[in-house]
Order: sequence, then structure tokens, then C-alpha cells
Amino acid sequence: MPNTAIFQNPATETFSMLARAFSYLGGVLVIVLAYSVYATGMTPEFISEWAINVLGLSFILFLAALLLASVLAVLKVQKNKHDNEIEAQKWQQFGLQASAGITTLALTYTLLGICLGIGGLSDANLSADTINQVITDLTAQFSTAFMSSVIGLPISAAMRTLLIISLTVPASGKAICSCTQTEEE
Repeated sequence: MPNTAIFQNPATETFSMLARAFSYLGGVLVIVLAYSVYATGMTPEFISEWAINVLGLSFILFLAALLLASVLAVLKVQKNKHDNEIEAQKWQQFGLQASAGITTLALTYTLLGICLGIGGLSDANLSADTINQVITDLTAQFSTAFMSSVIGLPISAAMRTLLIISLTVPASGKAICSCTQTEEE
């Protein structure tokens, strides 16, 4: 019986790997959610609402897309590193760019939250009667600002590390970079 994986068309192969990447992300999300429910005693619905309220749906969707791209890159690197090192390096670079995008996203939302908080403070009517509401609104914006960095930066670092170590030892045993070593006598 012939091996059908050899005759797989590139589009089908990419779709298959995208489905695997999506499955891995879904699995990690379920594990993180289960641990969060166990550690905090909160319901999954409450945790989901909190994430949407604090981080915002746009941050979550952009983060998910960039994570999906990074995980897809890891899978492509693993598949190609023994057969096609150049292709594996291309996918590694793609994944590293997606990981850098996660960092950029986290820092952008941090600055956005700070700007929205300061903007809301400058537009607020400060008096003894309104100060509690102004501080509540300000802390909500700052929470968005800092939680996007607290979540995004470690995820970016983890993905970057995973991508770098996934291609450190190529199948041929040759060094990836063309660095030369000199011996001192």
C-alpha cells in the first residue's frame, strides 16, 4: 500500500498542519483554563468574561492569530529540518517574526491602555463627588495596559525560544550560521 503522505499536495499539507496547530492551541487553552478554574475557584464563564473585559476582544483575536502562525511555523520547522533545511529556516524566520508580532502587540496595547487612561483622566471633571468614578475608570484602563504585557511578553518569549531551539541542530550536522572558529595555539 503506497504512503499517501508522500503524494500529499502542498495546500492540503499546509491545511493539515494548520489544523494541528489549531488543535495544539486549543489543547493548551483548555489546560490553562482548567488550571485557572482549579487555582482560583472561578467559573470558566467568569474567566472568559474577565479576559474579554480586561484585555479586549481585539487583543485576544490578534494574539490568537499570531500564536497560530507561530505554532504553525514550529510544526513546519519540525517537518522540514531533516529534509529541507532551507525551507525549515524560512519557516523559523516566519515564526520568529510572528513571535515579534506578539511582543509588538503586547506593547502597543500597553501604550494604548495608558493613553486611554490618561486621556480619560484629562477629560474627567474632577471633584470630590466624581473622584471615585474617575479612579475606577483610570484603573480599568491601566489594567488593560499592564495585563496585555503580562500575558503577551512571556508568550512571545516562549514561542521565540521554542522556534530557536527547534532548529539548533540541523540533520546534516552543519552549523546553521557560517561562523568560523579559530584555534589559538
